[in-house]
Formats: sequence, structure tokens, C-alpha cells
Amino acid sequence: MARGRVAISGTNTGGIWGVPATRRLLALELDFRVRRVEDGYALNVEGLATPAIMGLLRELELVNPADQMHLPPRHAGYRMPEFILRLAFNGQVADKPCGHLDQVRVTQPPGACCAECGPDDVYPTIRLCLTCGHLGCCDTSTQKHARAHYQDTGHPLMRSILNLERWMWCYEDGVLLGGVTLDRLAAELGA
Repeated sequence: MARGRVAISGTNTGGIWGVPATRRLLALELDFRVRRVEDGYALNVEGLATPAIMGLLRELELVNPADQMHLPPRHAGYRMPEFILRLAFNGQVADKPCGHLDQVRVTQPPGACCAECGPDDVYPTIRLCLTCGHLGCCDTSTQKHARAHYQDTGHPLMRSILNLERWMWCYEDGVLLGGVTLDRLAAELGA
């Protein structure tokens, strides 16, 4: 196992993942740990809380400012790499364990609109319940219909359908799972 600290700083002059350059100076310090896992390596970022990562993503304009999270993303069409999402929400690049994958029955959305929002409601994106196929608006929307669906039904797993994102979230375990896991589940279901 190896441990270390890395300091990253620079000016965003070239843009990132399809989002234009902000010309802002950015700085971030991280503690990390690398360990051998089977025939590869696992990278853990230690002491980096989700608010710090969200702040950096906001500075890069990859995520809306806090007071605009309920609105669609400023730069439509970009897709944030899953490894960034896993670092932000799991604290590591690899998937964390989830005890609910056996409840997945649906992997493809039947549509692209929140089942409960009205035609004039605005929301950033939609989440698909992987147990029953319910479509609900995300946690940063005003209504939070996907979370309400979980609270009403106990269906723990959902996936993002924004820009064909392939990650999943388990409300119960509080973990983000990547597209490889989603693809495996879809293949098992024959979807």
C-alpha cells in the first residue's frame, strides 16, 4: 500500500469535458491511498468530502451554482466521467458494495419526463427506478420525485438518464455504481 498527498493547481484555460474554459484559478489538495486489489489497484481519496468536490465542479462550471441546482445544467450535452462521480460520492474510484442489485428489474427508461411533474415544471434531469421503471425528477429538482418514490416504495436503486449517463445510485447504501455494473445487470435481464 502507498499513501501520499497531491496538490493540484492551475487555470482552466482549455475547458474540460465539453464545457468552455472558465479562466479561473483552481487549487485542490488531496490525501490518497493506493492498494493492490486482485489483478489491479484501488485508489482511495481520503478526507475529501462531497462538498469540496462539488465546489471544484462548480468552479469548472460542470455543476450549477448552489442556488441554481434545480435548473437544467448550463452546458447541456457534456457527460462527466464516472470516475469523478465515484470519487465525489464514494470517496474512491471503484464501486462500493451494494446489497440491493438483486432487486433490479428494469434498466432502460420508458420515456424521458418526470411522471409526476407538470408540463411547465423545470428540473435538471430524470432518474429511473430500477425496480419498477418509475421516472422521477432528481434530488436537485424542486419536487424530488425520484427520492419521494424511494421513500414511498422502498425501491433502493435508480439510474441517471441524463445524456445517456450510465451510473446508478443506491439510496439505502448511499453508493454510486458505474456503467459496468449497469451493463452486467442489463445483460442478465436480457435488456
